Amino acid sequence: MVAYPIKTRLALVTSAALTIGLLAGCAGSGMAVRANSADAARVAMDGGKVKDAVSHSEAAVAATPRDASLRVLLGQAYFKAGRFASAAATFDDAMKLGDNSARTALSLTLARIGAGDQQGAMALLEDWRGEIPASDLGLALSLAGQPDRGVAVLADALRGGENTPKVRQNLAYSYALAGRWREARVMATQDVLADQIDQRISDWAQNIQPEQYQQRIAALLETPVRSDPGQPAMLALANNPAMEQLAAETTANAAAPVAAVGEKVAVVVEKPAAAGIKQVAELPAVSSAPAANVAAMSAARAAAPAPAQTVAQVSEPTIQMPAAKAIHTVAYSQKAKPTSAPARIWCNWDRFLARRAHAAPGVFILPAMPR
Repeated sequence: MVAYPIKTRLALVTSAALTIGLLAGCAGSGMAVRANSADAARVAMDGGKVKDAVSHSEAAVAATPRDASLRVLLGQAYFKAGRFASAAATFDDAMKLGDNSARTALSLTLARIGAGDQQGAMALLEDWRGEIPASDLGLALSLAGQPDRGVAVLADALRGGENTPKVRQNLAYSYALAGRWREARVMATQDVLADQIDQRISDWAQNIQPEQYQQRIAALLETPVRSDPGQPAMLALANNPAMEQLAAETTANAAAPVAAVGEKVAVVVEKPAAAGIKQVAELPAVSSAPAANVAAMSAARAAAPAPAQTVAQVSEPTIQMPAAKAIHTVAYSQKAKPTSAPARIWCNWDRFLARRAHAAPGVFILPAMPR
């Protein structure tokens, strides 16, 4: 574990705290925008002003992007505008944020059907078939391309005592989608006036082809059919992480680990340009004794291949950052002065070893410094 100086640690904590504070401040200032925009969106939808409803809902989500209820409101606005792909993405975001209601699951299913994602709609229905009411589940199965299964679900509900106009008309429409027109007409006459039954059957027949999935959803929701570019990228849930996630990422970036002095570090030694290959040699840890440092560096220089480039020597230790491509060799000496004749250092070192070999026990002789 890397031990940071107290000033560095205080700076990191302060940076994270400032980040959280700024984000919290932004969220607080967005509360008023959120409330006003959400209310304006509901009023616009009630008044049939679909374009205004979409713009106000988008503003509310932009102000508070991780509010599931606002995502649902925006999905409903997209539904009203006939933008099924955008609605599908928005309802999916709402569920990822914690909205686990059957109503939102059904809305996401219909949006996926309208967007042409029949497989995704069926997968969702399989997961939620125990939660979505039979009257809605049967019709959703029929709209998703499996009208026979839809008829079975609705017929079972009808026989089970759920004899309501909604179940009967959804069953009649499912019969039509399955191509069973006689049963469709008989079931429809129970709730549709006799002078209107032909028009009802004719409307169903206009959107009966498999490729008319978008028209069927639009007719069901009484919305227009429009081309949809999709949800704006700025509103995507992936582009709006939580404040806790942003703070964690900021702290992690600020506290990137670095190599401590005394640890083993890797030095990149480049071969000649013809070889085109880099080798990594490991140097021993730097100790506090100058003689041990020089001996360790001498052994490393002898074992490592001859570098193509000369490595500069410095009198102060350097810390390797994670992105560095090479490490400067560290040479420790007491009050060392830069020299342009490194060969003299090794000559002085040989004389130092000879002098120390004849010295009395316990006497430490420093090597002569180059002049």
